[in-house]
Amino acid sequence: MVVGFIVMALEAPCCFFCIDYVNDVATQVEQRPLWNRAAFYCVIAIPPIILCPGLGSIFACGLVFGTGVIYGLMGLGKKASAEEMRQAAVQSGLAGTPGATTNDRASIVNNAQPFSFTGAVGTDSNV
Repeated sequence: MVVGFIVMALEAPCCFFCIDYVNDVATQVEQRPLWNRAAFYCVIAIPPIILCPGLGSIFACGLVFGTGVIYGLMGLGKKASAEEMRQAAVQSGLAGTPGATTNDRASIVNNAQPFSFTGAVGTDSNV
């Protein structure tokens, strides 16, 4: 219940217009980086599940934890365009030329080892 109050106070301070300091706290939290809010939501979602592992606690705190994950992903930022990622791969030397054996599948095939048995093979039950 406390976790729900905290999330509501930070996300929708207009619901608590009768409490003066809620709007001030929400404004201060808005000024912090997104990863701070993400870490806070993920941390406050864990203790209720540990203390009372019921379905209601798991569902409610799972939603709060999911909100923290979403804020964390928002804090990472927008993904680069395909061309920018391609240029970064070429500059780092990870991008191989066509036909070269530097990609993952080629190294898997080149490093393949035959199966071996350490002892005699048992009889097959034909199942």
